[in-house]
Amino acid sequence: MFVGYTSSKYVNTDLNVTCCGHEICNTTHYWGPGIRDYYLIHYVVNGNGLFKLGDKSYTLKQGNVFLIEPGVLTYYEADKQNPWEYVWIGFNGTKAKHYISQIYNSDTFPIFTCNNANNLTQCIEEMISYSYEQNGRDLILQSYLYKFIYLLMNNIKNLDKFPEEDISKKYVEAAIIYINNNYCKNITINNIANYVNITRAYLYRLFKKYLDSSPQEFLINFRMERASELLKTSNFTIGDIARSVGYRDALLFSKIFKKINGVTPTEFRNMN
Repeated sequence: MFVGYTSSKYVNTDLNVTCCGHEICNTTHYWGPGIRDYYLIHYVVNGNGLFKLGDKSYTLKQGNVFLIEPGVLTYYEADKQNPWEYVWIGFNGTKAKHYISQIYNSDTFPIFTCNNANNLTQCIEEMISYSYEQNGRDLILQSYLYKFIYLLMNNIKNLDKFPEEDISKKYVEAAIIYINNNYCKNITINNIANYVNITRAYLYRLFKKYLDSSPQEFLINFRMERASELLKTSNFTIGDIARSVGYRDALLFSKIFKKINGVTPTEFRNMN
């Protein structure tokens, strides 16, 4: 038995649902060998099956999760004695790789085990129920995709086994994303550290290690790069641009801009 939703549409958004479904497989069910052009996550609800990734084979059971990445040759089949039942969700988007990196280390953990079966299955079932909607379907499915990734991150048993190096890099990545989304506001380094859930001192050490820059230097340079783009491509006033990159005081903004770029914002605009 199969129920599901499939979309051939690619939307240039952070995340976009391409398909989702729930299947109780028979003993002859298989897929591949083949490749996908989107990310595809399966969660095994019941039964057993075989998953092949390259030259490696994995026997899967209830509670296991396996990920198929775009362009990777895979094959999977139901067990002949106890065929599996699984739910799945496929997605792409400009931030798909980033979200996958939060939960998946392709060199170490091709297979996961989840603590909680019900909430992942329920999330997919709710997505399927909304897949028949005509108005706002893409929005509601996208919201459930975010929820599914959140549940997966919190239910995977293997997550705390990531090497310390990978975890520290993820702190830096999360901090950069926060800056990218909030640089236009009056944010502080304490705000960034609190969002990542580490101390300000530890955040400083990580930025110096991976970016050879302090968080404050990174934030200022990030803002100045955005300001430079606006000076080149818009007719907004210097005050408007200052506020757009997080500075309420246009004079302070101009002073910092000149320190970084060697010229004032006005001179920079005239040069470009």
